[in-house]
Amino acid sequence: MVGFVQCLAKTTTTKSPWAFLGLILAYILAVYVLFVIFQGVSWWASSRLAGKKVPFKTYLGRFAKSQALWYVLFVFAHALSYIMTLAAVAAQQTKNLGHLPFFTALFVVLLYFSTLSASLIATKKAGATIKKTFLVGIGKIHRVLPSFALVVVLLYVVNFLVRIFSSLLPQSIAGRVLFVSIASIIVLPFFCWIRTFLTRSLNYLFKFK
Repeated sequence: MVGFVQCLAKTTTTKSPWAFLGLILAYILAVYVLFVIFQGVSWWASSRLAGKKVPFKTYLGRFAKSQALWYVLFVFAHALSYIMTLAAVAAQQTKNLGHLPFFTALFVVLLYFSTLSASLIATKKAGATIKKTFLVGIGKIHRVLPSFALVVVLLYVVNFLVRIFSSLLPQSIAGRVLFVSIASIIVLPFFCWIRTFLTRSLNYLFKFK
């Protein structure tokens, strides 16, 4: 996203600031539409595997509405982090980047709530999902974290195994094609399992119908 913004800044230097702002907003909206389509379909399929028979259009509408909050917060935080970093670099104060760990932690928190919200959307409408996300994500965090901790551990294990596998293959075009093919066979079903597991475990823990 940062690279895209820099590219737009160079190509719109002779245009009005409003044109630049319009392009930025159009880009943000386009990314969100693609996010809803691809991630919404993936989460809907996983919810079906978890036994939640929500119609596709209903689920996608709920997903788009519930994820909008987290997406807006992420874009705002990302833009603020970028501006603060750019200001520090422009002032030649690269050591004054203490805000980066804070924003990294903030992105992790937003990812946590976004994933939790997506796991609950099969049983709740968008507004109720956001409310339930805060209630469960904060008030019942001691019951939620074990599931997320398991997912994080397995992600590290899969990443470690994929890296080992990559080091064993020849560094040629054929080797890279083989790596991408086999890694996709391993990683894509694994992410499908993560979505299904979180949907099932959270609905089981809190007895959502």
